[in-house]
Amino acid sequence: MNTDINTDNTLNFQRFSSLHLTFFPLANEFLRTAHTMSWGLVSGVHDITMYHKLVSAAIGCLLAILREPNLPAHVEIQTRLKLASLLIEETENATEADSVLAKGLAVAVKSNHHALTLRLKYATVLAMARSSQRGALRLLDSTLEEAAMVGVSAIDTIYSLQILRISILLASAGDGTNNNVGDYTRGIQELVNLENQREVQKQVAALAYVMHALKLIQAGKTTEASALLISVTEIEQQVSMDMTYNTSQSVIFPIAIQIAFLRVISQIIIALQTAQFGFVDSGLLVELNNLTSSDMFNDGSWSNTGLFLLPLASLPNGNSGPASSTLSINWLSLVEARILASLVTGIAKLRSAPEDDARVARQHLQHALEMVRSELQWKSATPEQQQRGEYPETPLLSLAAAKAHKDQLRLLQCYTLFYLAIESFMLSQWTDSGNLQELLQTAQLLPPELNEQFLPLTFYLSGVFFQASGNVHNAIQFFLKIRSHVRSERNELYLLATINLVSLLEAPEQRSYNTFKMVPIEDHNNSTGTTTPSGYFRAQLKRLLIEADYPNPMLKWAYELLDYAYEVLPRGEEVPIQNKLSALLKYAMTLNCFQLGSIVAYLGAPRAEPVERRLALAQKGLNDAFRTHDAVWSWMNGLFLEEQLRVRGDAQTAQLQAQHNRQFKTLVESRLNRVD
Repeated sequence: MNTDINTDNTLNFQRFSSLHLTFFPLANEFLRTAHTMSWGLVSGVHDITMYHKLVSAAIGCLLAILREPNLPAHVEIQTRLKLASLLIEETENATEADSVLAKGLAVAVKSNHHALTLRLKYATVLAMARSSQRGALRLLDSTLEEAAMVGVSAIDTIYSLQILRISILLASAGDGTNNNVGDYTRGIQELVNLENQREVQKQVAALAYVMHALKLIQAGKTTEASALLISVTEIEQQVSMDMTYNTSQSVIFPIAIQIAFLRVISQIIIALQTAQFGFVDSGLLVELNNLTSSDMFNDGSWSNTGLFLLPLASLPNGNSGPASSTLSINWLSLVEARILASLVTGIAKLRSAPEDDARVARQHLQHALEMVRSELQWKSATPEQQQRGEYPETPLLSLAAAKAHKDQLRLLQCYTLFYLAIESFMLSQWTDSGNLQELLQTAQLLPPELNEQFLPLTFYLSGVFFQASGNVHNAIQFFLKIRSHVRSERNELYLLATINLVSLLEAPEQRSYNTFKMVPIEDHNNSTGTTTPSGYFRAQLKRLLIEADYPNPMLKWAYELLDYAYEVLPRGEEVPIQNKLSALLKYAMTLNCFQLGSIVAYLGAPRAEPVERRLALAQKGLNDAFRTHDAVWSWMNGLFLEEQLRVRGDAQTAQLQAQHNRQFKTLVESRLNRVD
């Protein structure tokens, strides 16, 4: 999340009437015209030459102002601010931008323009952070000290600098698991400092809580993240009460709709990860729908550029009154937020078992996909519209921002296609590969850093598709691709792909793929020799998950489904199979590794469902397992079917199924316990 100080493009030059009064508005108009072309450029419609000419014209106007004799100091400073931002954003000429800012700083210090000095230093930090985060942090520290001396007149700059510092610290430290743990700790502590200001600056505290919660979700600390998001809800309720019972003349601003939206999205993610599906359906999805339908969401306060203003409370001297300053926060654009809302709603419904929810899930996911496709499509005006001077509205973005927006839309498109493919595969519609094919094509268009994150998921889903449809060769190739692409053998997706390889290679009809010998990598006992591929992969899983005590118990359970024969306890006692499969389903859904999820979804069906519905799920799961010749999952589904038959009171059929289950168990144990 980037921050920027709100800058008014219309400068107040009341005492002067010379060249800058014409050239500054002209520069803004050149830029506005260029930015109307940016979306056409990234869509391959417009010629980039005209864009560069317009940007050059804007820069030329600003340079002409700087050459004006006897230029007032505050005019020169603000012109240099504008010019530096243009050089950084449009030309990536950081060296020239640094020179422009340095000269502006000298003028600001000499003329005692403290507020403008801080804004120049803020811009300098932004420019420096692109190349040297350490240098940017050092300059930030000194600038914060200077801003504190200026006091309340620089309150917006102080908070902007603090949030920028936190963003740099957390960006350099990732999720706190790498070598920059100190940066992560400092960033979190500074978020806590902002959170502690909730009685003075409720807007800033709410923003800090949400930023902190997102980092905790990333680190898997859902309990702590939930507590922070509850604090945001409390602030929202307090502000609402203050607005209702406010009897003074002070102006109280509601919590920004963007913060409330992000809070609800985060709560839904946590609830899905912790399998609180009832809470999602009965509360959070309703609140999300109310937010996206509210006047605040649609009144224009949420721009298509992603910028929104965060009002600061009355000054700390105790006097009430309207906020005198605002922070400008850069987050999702309005259309991206709408797509995200439909995507998250679809995912939530996808994880519910009833068929009605599955249909609703597809509707929301399809709606998200349609919005993405519509936004990515260049909309040209018809001849009639051109005659009337009407043109389709496009976001006013720089070329770099337009490219980033397109990348963000493509990423949302990938996730939507991913879940649509999952929705089909969970219904065993393995012949419906259109979404998967589009997903593979779209993922290739992502920039390298996003492609690296998303491509392994597409490999996994492709492997699952080919495994289910009987194309063993392609399935093996995709699972091996994950192992070579991810590289870290302790990566969760790497391990799940390995589990898939074992289950695939040990299917009876695939023995031809599992007969050749291979030399295993030297293990901890320095043993040598040869084994089959499945034996090699089994040994690797055992070493990584069991002997090395892998920290994630859910992956151990996934391994146990291959390597351990469960004993069904007498009726009336807790059945470990159901507990572990439900947890495995939750884990598989969380990680987006849905081959396991698609199979155990039948076994993890809510017990509150009618028994006939659970019987149908169990029978369908058993039929699918038969079709794929998977002994382990035939046994698992058979046990579930037997249990549901007994619940229905059909003891005779249940006894017959129990005989089949004993045969499945014998086959599984012989396969799992054999020595290759």
